[in-house]
Amino acid sequence: MTSIGPVSANERTILDDMIGVARRRKGVILLTTVATILAVYVSLLFIPESYEASALLEVMLGRQNTELPATVQKGNVYPSGVEKEEINSDIQLLKARESAENVVQALGLAPFRFEAPPPKTLLQHVKYVIRRAKTWAMDTLTSGLITIGLKKELTEREKVITLLNSSLDATREGESNVIRVSLRLPSRDVAMEALETVVKSFVDENPHLRAATNVLPILEAQVASDATELQTLQQERQQIMLEGGLSSVDRQRAELLQRLHKVLYERDDKKSQLAAAEARLAELATAPIRLSMRDEIDQTGVQIAGLHAGVQQDDSNAQAINKTLDGLNAAADRLELVNLRIDATEKRFILDAAHRDAARVDKALDESKVLNVAVISNVGAPPTPVSPNKLRFIAIGAAGGLILGIILAMLLEWGDDTIRGKEELSRLSDLPFFGEYHLGPMPEPEPNPQRADKSTQESRTSGSRAPTG
Repeated sequence: MTSIGPVSANERTILDDMIGVARRRKGVILLTTVATILAVYVSLLFIPESYEASALLEVMLGRQNTELPATVQKGNVYPSGVEKEEINSDIQLLKARESAENVVQALGLAPFRFEAPPPKTLLQHVKYVIRRAKTWAMDTLTSGLITIGLKKELTEREKVITLLNSSLDATREGESNVIRVSLRLPSRDVAMEALETVVKSFVDENPHLRAATNVLPILEAQVASDATELQTLQQERQQIMLEGGLSSVDRQRAELLQRLHKVLYERDDKKSQLAAAEARLAELATAPIRLSMRDEIDQTGVQIAGLHAGVQQDDSNAQAINKTLDGLNAAADRLELVNLRIDATEKRFILDAAHRDAARVDKALDESKVLNVAVISNVGAPPTPVSPNKLRFIAIGAAGGLILGIILAMLLEWGDDTIRGKEELSRLSDLPFFGEYHLGPMPEPEPNPQRADKSTQESRTSGSRAPTG
């Protein structure tokens, strides 16, 4: 049977080529994947395990049930909710270097040497030797870096503090007011004991960190100064009222104005009478003098003299009232200014007294260790290590080994020049492909050996020339 026609190079896709490579190189891919998994497994045997101890702390509103003086009006005594700044402050206090220093001071350095138990099995001996070699190599490298000045030499205490500070973590649980504090160390018991020390140290020192020991004396001095100033101003007000004869400024001013108006009215009336009397006297002086008129002239003169005296007295009284009124107004202005100063001093005194009372309450609460942080979950640690996650590493190693095997197979295929099939031949050659011959079964050999050999030779020759192009 013969098939004639060109073969298109687009009939095969990259996926077909990759499947073909995978089939031809399946041994390489399988061996690479298995080798990678074994390498990951062996590496996990020498990676130290880490245990994580954790605890939960709740940041409360704080001091809600404390009875405070009526003068205390601080807004942070009865807050509407826990501010995120306060939670962040507690997190920073937990992660501070002082936490690690407190742990070292309480537990010492011996628990943090993490010496492995003596090996018993062959695998344990191998692991022990490899770890010792690794430790020696790291120590040698560190010593070299210290020698050339690229790294600073640390004491054992500083190394432990650095380890604890890098392993200690505190985070806020979502949007809640709960802080999760955790510590990862190679030993589960040491991790739990160290974290308990951190939490206890934080709870014990929290009131002292929040205490404002220097504020109360300042507020006490300010309240005393306000009281002295207020007393001085009140004495000055009494002196002004005494000197000005003030009892009720508005009433006294009204009475003086009423008297002044009355005096001025009487003076104007007397001036009118005086004018009339002078006019009558002038009329009498021009008339012929009679005996009866002399008495009237004398009486008019006396009346004019009395009116002149009355007008002068009224002017004097008006001046005296005006002077008294001016003194009253001046004293009232001074009194008003003093009253304003007294009002301002009283308000400042009340505010400072409220702050002083609040500071006294805060100090008493701090001395009584009334906290705004509570431990809602004691320190605990799971019995299994949290790192390394061996199953996850094995799965990642299997996937990585498979990908590495495929890449290696592709590289081997790329370096192999063997032509497989008519498709590769058609892609690599510019010659047209006309067809191919499918040879049937070979004929039975004849008894004549020479003829059989000749027939076999012809068949081989025909077979080698079957593809033509």
